[in-house]
Amino acid sequence: MTLYNHFRSKDELIVAALQRRDERFREWLKSAVENQARSPKKRLLAVFDVLKEWFEADDFRGCPFINAAGESGAADDPVHQATAEHKRKVRQYLADLAANAGAADADALAGQLHLLMEGATVAAHVAGTPNAARQARKTAKVLIKNAGV
Repeated sequence: MTLYNHFRSKDELIVAALQRRDERFREWLKSAVENQARSPKKRLLAVFDVLKEWFEADDFRGCPFINAAGESGAADDPVHQATAEHKRKVRQYLADLAANAGAADADALAGQLHLLMEGATVAAHVAGTPNAARQARKTAKVLIKNAGV
């Protein structure tokens, strides 16, 4: 009951937890990528090296945002909206990296890399192997080169 003194509903509690997790995840991702690589181009690839580390962690259970979206209702559901906002912010981070690396169309490259990230995350979770990040990194390298970076 104490939780409901602070949150009006279960969904409000879940949204608050997702928002905090979003902040922590994006801070971790940015810091880990910056620690792995100095140049903007190398940072685009380092994203996948960081994912590999995440996938290899003992507590990896897939993406909590994908998991929450699967449990939520329609697109106007507050939980679904919180998960979508997290994905938008991660994609924007990729677009910023791509722009800094000199991509001809940073938004397009970000969308492609984000799709690879999401697919690798689901594959690692479902298949139980971090190899998905390595495979995604190889594809990312081709996309980055084709984007003029």
